[in-house]
Amino acid sequence: MLKCNPYNEKIQRYVNDALNVFTRTEHLAKLIGKKLGAGPLVHSMKRHVEPATLASTSEAAAKMLRLGGKENIDLFLQAGAGNSIGNVIKNGENNPRVLAPAFEVMEHLTSRGDKKLARELVDNGSIDGLLQAIKDHPEDARLVKHAIATIANLAKTSPEARAALKAKGAVDILADALEHHPDDEEILELGRKVRATRDSTRRQ
Repeated sequence: MLKCNPYNEKIQRYVNDALNVFTRTEHLAKLIGKKLGAGPLVHSMKRHVEPATLASTSEAAAKMLRLGGKENIDLFLQAGAGNSIGNVIKNGENNPRVLAPAFEVMEHLTSRGDKKLARELVDNGSIDGLLQAIKDHPEDARLVKHAIATIANLAKTSPEARAALKAKGAVDILADALEHHPDDEEILELGRKVRATRDSTRRQ
């Protein structure tokens, strides 16, 4: 049904809801990845524009990546998720319901240390959107957590990625966001990792 109506966002949301129901375990996430592939979700991220659809698609993708691990991350990267995620951020209307799961997707994708992906995320505006979202929604713990984890991954990936983050003011934006979560140890630990990566590269 979705293949016959690729631009029907209501149908896409039904598919996303079904994926969220059935993707309950690591085994099921990997099985769905093998049978369905990442194409339907990646294509939705690329061509759909309604925030409700983008939020639904990002939630389904984040769950597939969270539970499916390396195998599903590879499927998404091969399907072009790095480029498609830029559309989600651009059309997400700065809505945390869209951006928080989208940044979780970015966190998983960047966990592989792919330099080509890092360049893609810088070039397609995803990093600009991520940093702006942290500035606009520093109180949103889920958004901030996944955004900082993405920054930490990118900072470890390449000197070019670190330079781009620095030039865009990531350090100051990160410091401000951390002040909003003084008791969230997970977020604070991610902040420490970013600073440790920055400090280690300064000594090299």
